[in-house]
Amino acid sequence: RRPPRSTLDRSSAASDVYKRQGKRRVKSAVLRVVRDKPAESPGPRKIEEKTHYRVNMGHSIGEYMKGLGWHVALMTRLNAEVEFRPRVKEVTAEVAGVTDWQSKLKEGGVGYLCQSGIIKAPNQDDMSIIANPNFLMIGVSDGHGPYGHYCSYIVQQMLPRFVLSSLQYPHNIPQALNDSFVFAHEALMEIAAQQEVFDVSISGTTFVIAFVDKVSKKLHIAHAGDTRAIIVKNVGQKNEFRIAAKALTNDHNMRDAKEYARIMVAEGDIRQADRKGPLRFYCKGTDYPGLAVSRTIGDTVSKMYGVTYKPDITQVSLSPDDLFIVIASDGVWDRLNNEEVAEIVHRQGRANAQEAAKEIAGKAQKLWKAENSLYCDDITCVVCWVQ
Repeated sequence: RRPPRSTLDRSSAASDVYKRQGKRRVKSAVLRVVRDKPAESPGPRKIEEKTHYRVNMGHSIGEYMKGLGWHVALMTRLNAEVEFRPRVKEVTAEVAGVTDWQSKLKEGGVGYLCQSGIIKAPNQDDMSIIANPNFLMIGVSDGHGPYGHYCSYIVQQMLPRFVLSSLQYPHNIPQALNDSFVFAHEALMEIAAQQEVFDVSISGTTFVIAFVDKVSKKLHIAHAGDTRAIIVKNVGQKNEFRIAAKALTNDHNMRDAKEYARIMVAEGDIRQADRKGPLRFYCKGTDYPGLAVSRTIGDTVSKMYGVTYKPDITQVSLSPDDLFIVIASDGVWDRLNNEEVAEIVHRQGRANAQEAAKEIAGKAQKLWKAENSLYCDDITCVVCWVQ
């Protein structure tokens, strides 16, 4: 399907997303998937004839950002080494006019961590941070299903491009965010169909993106799924300093009455896989896919039963009392509540945002292992001070 013309950027700065083969359409999506030669040490998990797949952007998002004058574009890199061996995803940065991007992020009060929960399995979480003097954009994705790691990687690479290349940007950020979720879902389906390397029928990803406008002092959040964002502010009176955490997103799952109703109207099946487990979505009369979330990008089989990719969008006008935001996957929120996370970040302080992200991830991991020594969910946490 071709996206509406009105939502595409026709400026000379538009990325190759809309210019491939001289046509501005999401169809060519930007991405092609290529099969590489097998690595010397393919790792514990083998894929078809000992080969691995690499998503090749053609032009990295960092190069794209530099072309538009952005200062830092921080993304994860997906390849055989990163996918199969290390617990923590390799992070690369493309920098324009900045020699030490880690110091730049530290000065901005930004910290991050994205790590696998199980050593011998792909990390299905992913993240991106894009910064310049006027804005900061953070994306966190949490994949699921057999090819969830491909879905989360591709979406976190594509969706920020769609936002910045929209005709709605920068005068209508909420609409640009909403359109980008539509484009990301359609592009992910087309990439999977054309390349036949991975499948999105029962694989997909949640996604949350935060856009901090430093000029207008506004925060825009768009999300689909249970990857959560919170904001922490000072609620003390006069000389008193007291923090309070507030969720900026609601978890899209079957415990939410509106989400539950939408799926039931579409004749989906909702039940528990076991007595202690969460409510899950199943296609009517089947035992799949068993989704614990009600909104995802991908998961094409589920879309006919009320599971949607459309995001909820929240806008917040930032005040001097707003201190920081935290965006994390459910690997954090299933073990730590909003207040516990807020306390860790506040105690570490603005100068130690990176240490705060590591502490949050470490504490969540310990709680996972205490409950089940053989399993821990993938964990991603991004901390961003707004004051």
